[in-house]
Amino acid sequence: MEGNADGMNDFSHRAADPFFWFKQATELDSAAMLIWAAIRRDFAQMLHAEIGTVIDLPQVPCANLGGVFWLNAGLALENLLKGMMVRDQPHLADKGCLAGPLKTHDLLKLAELALVDIDVTESWFLRIGTVCVIWAGRYPCPTRPGESPPSVFSEADVIAYRRMFDRLAGCLGGTVARSVTFERLA
Repeated sequence: MEGNADGMNDFSHRAADPFFWFKQATELDSAAMLIWAAIRRDFAQMLHAEIGTVIDLPQVPCANLGGVFWLNAGLALENLLKGMMVRDQPHLADKGCLAGPLKTHDLLKLAELALVDIDVTESWFLRIGTVCVIWAGRYPCPTRPGESPPSVFSEADVIAYRRMFDRLAGCLGGTVARSVTFERLA
């Protein structure tokens, strides 16, 4: 992609625009919720199976996607928090370059830097989201010695995530309200 007169490409301006952080967060949230719907379908299939029925992974391929749900959910929260930081501290995304505080996946650290009050339950789920963003949603094993996967995935995770996402989206969303349109060219 070519740059313009100030050496920035069309996407560079997005880094400093909280709207694009919010937009990315809502897209990742949509992906997480689609994954959750697929997980629920597989859970329902297992729940309604006759006692003694053996169910193989190919029969319920989405039942074990909790880490992938949290990969998308964690990245959604990360984008909301970073959008709040860019809104309040525009220098963090100067000329399309992200400053150090925007380069972490540590959701607790980002919440602290975005000056968001987090309760104990939210802290726990931000930790889960961080682990899944860093490795559990992407790799079959930890990326560092001594790490362990998050606890078993449940509907409680989704409820906690949904509450956090909606709260943070409300904090950021009201400051970036606008729409994106698409034009079919061919």
